[in-house]
Amino acid sequence: MEDAGRLDALVLKLRHPLPKIRLRALRSLLFKLRERLIHWRELEPLQSSVIPSLLTSLKDPALELSALHVLQLLAQSGSTILLSSLQHFGAAQSLQRAANGNQELQETYEKLLRQIYVTKLVSTVEQELEQLERNADEIDERDIRGCMS
Repeated sequence: MEDAGRLDALVLKLRHPLPKIRLRALRSLLFKLRERLIHWRELEPLQSSVIPSLLTSLKDPALELSALHVLQLLAQSGSTILLSSLQHFGAAQSLQRAANGNQELQETYEKLLRQIYVTKLVSTVEQELEQLERNADEIDERDIRGCMS
């Protein structure tokens, strides 16, 4: 596992003023995620920094493909923290804008959008159903107690 301080430094480099450094940091992050040298869970505490940096990277043609691959890996993780963060930081607008700007990657962007929003929606619906079931169980228990009184 990656030392937390080194991962923080890597994420900070995603916003470095020099494009070369941003590109190296992005490629390093992608490599480490693919090779499982870092786990997506390690990025959850850094989501407020890493997600905006990745979405901003989509605007730069030199960074776009690597940023897209990292975003795909994060979306595939199913992490509700990362998915919520993507929504919070406007992934829909960023991804749609990038898709409109790059016809070759449009299908990939649209697939990523579905992953982010459908996964989150399914997760939210499942949570709501669980809550409804708990509420129904509580009502049944109260009814039973009321009948026994």
